[in-house]
Amino acid sequence: MPQTPLKQPNFALALLTAARQWDELAQAVVNLELGEAIARPALMRLLPWLEAGPARVTDLARQADVSKQAVGQALSGCEARGWVAYSPDPSDGRATLVSLTSAGYEAVAHGRAVLARIEAMIADALGAERVTALGADLQQVSAILATHSALAFVSPPTGRARRQRGR
Repeated sequence: MPQTPLKQPNFALALLTAARQWDELAQAVVNLELGEAIARPALMRLLPWLEAGPARVTDLARQADVSKQAVGQALSGCEARGWVAYSPDPSDGRATLVSLTSAGYEAVAHGRAVLARIEAMIADALGAERVTALGADLQQVSAILATHSALAFVSPPTGRARRQRGR
């Protein structure tokens, strides 16, 4: 059965689409400015967590919602560029911590500057007040979503779905 297009803009879909486009544009700009394809989605998810200080690879994987292998691959490129360093975890001799180096903090600052340039372009198009208000609204949306579990939105199974779940 063909799907009918939405008659009104869907807030969640618009938000997800804009976030994806913003992310892709920022990655493309960073890659062009660096002259190589270093900015990838897995790396972009990791850097904010590394900014907070030293972390275990397993914790980074959990926070970024990627596999330990994906974290390892992303970090190996960062290590080759001198952006991260490894050290023993003082609280657990079996574990290793990874942290940003000064060059890593510079790389993060470069990425944040790219994000700011994109935001400025959007502010030029929409108006600075509107972008500021939108940012505040999105922070509130994030806070609301952080307090809810997926279980609150799951409908009880009916008919065929109930029979399939019962197997």
